[in-house]
Amino acid sequence: MSESLHAAVEGAGNDGLKGDGGVAAGIAARVAALHGQGSKQDPRRTTAPVLALGIFERVGSNWLSDSLRTVMPQHNEPLRQQLGKEHPLSALNPEPAGPDTKLDGLARHHLACALSDLYGRPQHLVKETNLFFATSTVLGLLPDSPVLILTRAPVGIASSFARGGLWDRWHYGERYQQLARAARSSQWQDFAPLLPIDDPEPPVALGRLIAVNALLLAHALTPGLGGCRRDCLVVPYENHVSDRAATLASVTRHLGLTLPASSPVRTAGRPASADATFATTGHKDGLVAELDPRTAELVSHHAAATVEFAGGRCSRRRPRRSLPPGWPVTSATRCAPWACASGLSHGRRRSASACPPRGTGPSPGCPGETCWSPTSRWPNS
Repeated sequence: MSESLHAAVEGAGNDGLKGDGGVAAGIAARVAALHGQGSKQDPRRTTAPVLALGIFERVGSNWLSDSLRTVMPQHNEPLRQQLGKEHPLSALNPEPAGPDTKLDGLARHHLACALSDLYGRPQHLVKETNLFFATSTVLGLLPDSPVLILTRAPVGIASSFARGGLWDRWHYGERYQQLARAARSSQWQDFAPLLPIDDPEPPVALGRLIAVNALLLAHALTPGLGGCRRDCLVVPYENHVSDRAATLASVTRHLGLTLPASSPVRTAGRPASADATFATTGHKDGLVAELDPRTAELVSHHAAATVEFAGGRCSRRRPRRSLPPGWPVTSATRCAPWACASGLSHGRRRSASACPPRGTGPSPGCPGETCWSPTSRWPNS
């Protein structure tokens, strides 16, 4: 296989990333062919991996991985870990890949090896969260892969971030600034108004980031807007907490899998010093987000307002057309249920006049239907 991979690398001319002769697309096609993937491949016998793509971090991807581990080999963010941030196609590269991106010999070899590792029978599961501007690239490198879209209400994501101190631990303040600069590149300039460089406080920045990543995912999965038609299933975090067995049954049925009979493992407790950030052996009987009311309101408001602004309903400014015409409304409509879900089981609806003050940029006001009265315990977790 190593000699075949070498041939795949050498057989792709060093042209731009996109187009029939693009080096990255050429390598991806050759690697897929090496693993028996073809245009007439029976979808039930595909060797292409299943992609689990989250609208953000903390959306239940670890639970999904552990639930399917007995029947599917696992890859945790391989294209971020195997392709360093200096690689042109890395999700961590400060400069998003564009149509004229060049790959040298070593970068091409790394890409071929990273992709080859993901193919096989039984199908592999590849988990990638918050790819942002690398989303279209990753999907383009794996055009035959079915997709599981992992969603969670913004207040739930914020609650998980608060419990683990993840905003600071994972340097999301720096990440926001890096993405805001990337949004001002020529390829992604339509996204610049959604990520203002205004030193936002963490709940505001988090709400914007959740919405922008969901918008980019919707854009990349929409045929005609840069995406190709593929098999997708939305897996809400709230569903697998409220009915774990039914949600897992839906996923396995969709993927054509059969899980061995087993009993779920529950933990009675863990030492106070243990880091439970990635633990999946616990059990939740309800959805409660432990957030102060202001944080919960800010995250929900800015996620919803960013999606609404992208759809063009809150701005008279005509967006620049570096992306295909119609992308804002189409992508915003598709991702709204993912990024604007409240996950609420109780609460009193607030009127629009009681919403936070009208702001600038992507926070043009608070849609009344997404605002809820402050409580000490917000549903979700």
